[in-house]
Amino acid sequence: MWAFDTSRREMFLGFLKTWRSRFGQQFLSFASAHAGVLTGVGWFGGVGNHKDAFMPVYANLLAVYALSNCIFYGETGDASCLLFDVIEVGKSAKPYLKNPLICNIYIVLVKLHEKAGVNMAASVIDELLDACQFWDGFNPYFLLR
Repeated sequence: MWAFDTSRREMFLGFLKTWRSRFGQQFLSFASAHAGVLTGVGWFGGVGNHKDAFMPVYANLLAVYALSNCIFYGETGDASCLLFDVIEVGKSAKPYLKNPLICNIYIVLVKLHEKAGVNMAASVIDELLDACQFWDGFNPYFLLR
């Protein structure tokens, strides 16, 4: 799968995990700083539709998704160490999940972790599916095209 030795592979996976953690922390930072400010105003579709909220929220979730995908592609061990970040992101993302694009990228992120063998509670997906309608074939990279 990987074309270089184990020590370089581990170093590269560590690099990816560090960047994934940074984007996760950046999301948590933004969400905690702006959710309180933006929730006081009644935005149609929730605060995730606010012009100053959508791009940073979506971009950080996309980065976490893309890096998680890379990590799971090269990882052969236990990926449950990445679960905490997804749960924390989910807690902070609640005010933004009324936006269907943000909700769908978070669902795709959770499903990616489940596919990698991380045991997520079934209630997490059920709650998300109650919050918004999941689009089959949703492409999280649509903004990059």
